[in-house]
Amino acid sequence: MNWIAIVIAVVVNSILGSLWFSQMVFGKKWMEWEGHTQQMGQGANVGLYIALSVVASAISALTLAWFIDRTGTTTLAGGAIIGLYAGVGFAATAMFADHLFNNRRGMLFLIVAGYPVIGLTVMGAILGAIR
Repeated sequence: MNWIAIVIAVVVNSILGSLWFSQMVFGKKWMEWEGHTQQMGQGANVGLYIALSVVASAISALTLAWFIDRTGTTTLAGGAIIGLYAGVGFAATAMFADHLFNNRRGMLFLIVAGYPVIGLTVMGAILGAIR
């Protein structure tokens, strides 16, 4: 495994998440549809939540790197495809039942599940390209 690629993938995924859920992109609708308020994002636990999100991203990157290594993929496109399959096939499908049983808006699913699908695709591209 290429640890430099894994670190880069984690950093890029964390930046993507920050942008994805920012007020400029999907943050306003996400907060509204989830029932969050601005004050919820300013509590003492925010640093802990960010740190745990980075740890989760690192676990995803390590797992994705393992899959990419096992398939012998050595290209950006190949890594991106494996990341896309992981995002759609594992992350989004796992989130789907929770989304249905909690009676959430359909568009909210696209925001919430879209982030790991795109994130895993980008991480896969990085891990496939940097060998």
